[in-house]
Amino acid sequence: MFDGNIEPNDIQQGSLGTCYFLSALSSLAERPNDVRALFYNQEINSAGIYLVYFYLNGKRTAVIIDDHLPVDKDDNLSFSYSKKPEIWVSLLEKAWSKVNGSF
Repeated sequence: MFDGNIEPNDIQQGSLGTCYFLSALSSLAERPNDVRALFYNQEINSAGIYLVYFYLNGKRTAVIIDDHLPVDKDDNLSFSYSKKPEIWVSLLEKAWSKVNGSF
């Protein structure tokens, strides 16, 4: 899920208009342990199911997502992704999208 250090420069925006979220995520990436704390399971798993925590209105809220991510015709991720071979950026964007009723 993570390839080495978590860094703000890992984050690459995709075609979704979530630059506001990715900007906040980039700021959070200055504190790698806080990014890791958003994930219940911090390793890629064969089931492809992940539990992510967000604080919504001050309340810790669990969001369950899978790792089915949209790709383009060349098998590149369609939305946000990491510049390194890791999926934490894409999973957090998917979880945030789910909280907001889209994706």
